[in-house]
Amino acid sequence: MRESVAEKPHVTLHVRVDASKFLLVREELSKEISQHSKSKFTVTVLLAALVAHALKEYPRINGRTEENEIRSYHDINVGIAVAIEDGLVAPVIHQCDAKSLVELAESLDELTQKARSKSLGLADLTDGTFTITNLGAYGVEFFTPIINPPQLAILGVGTIGQEVRLIDGVVTSAKMLHLSLSFDHAALDGVDAAKFLQMVVARVEDPTAYLPNPPIGPVATLVESTEEH
Repeated sequence: MRESVAEKPHVTLHVRVDASKFLLVREELSKEISQHSKSKFTVTVLLAALVAHALKEYPRINGRTEENEIRSYHDINVGIAVAIEDGLVAPVIHQCDAKSLVELAESLDELTQKARSKSLGLADLTDGTFTITNLGAYGVEFFTPIINPPQLAILGVGTIGQEVRLIDGVVTSAKMLHLSLSFDHAALDGVDAAKFLQMVVARVEDPTAYLPNPPIGPVATLVESTEEH
């Protein structure tokens, strides 16, 4: 962490996002996924799916600084920060964009359990191309997450809270999600980071437009096929 702060000029962008649809979609998908898996379909899991989609569309962010070069990667390997007793680790969901929502939930559940039992292997911690860290459960709205080197950026997730908004002159309320994107300004311009964050915002505001159809992928078909036999 000290190396990251010392060597990477951190800049952090903050946004508030209307998460009303996001929460409704998560609730509905959670019910569906619970029929196929015991793993919880959390806010972080749905965010990981949407962020992976954005990284695929905007690969400039999906990269690492290696041997004094900025390298973009085809594989989208998203690290998820997990708090443990004596610190923090960020196990990696490899090829995050290629997994169904059920597989994502199960992968994060497995990695979290391994992290807390201190049984993560080297493969669980390497080759990450982006990281998500969530402090929303602790009441934090915005923060400045530290980039996980040699990656280029990290997304901090804050609270989801009810807020009053003025839209077209009408006072209304919405559940707003607070997001913070830290990026390496030596590797990325502010416009690059802002464009990517806009893409994440669009996906949070309307998740169904970016999730596969059916959203939980081939698992449902597999279960139906098993039941028929």
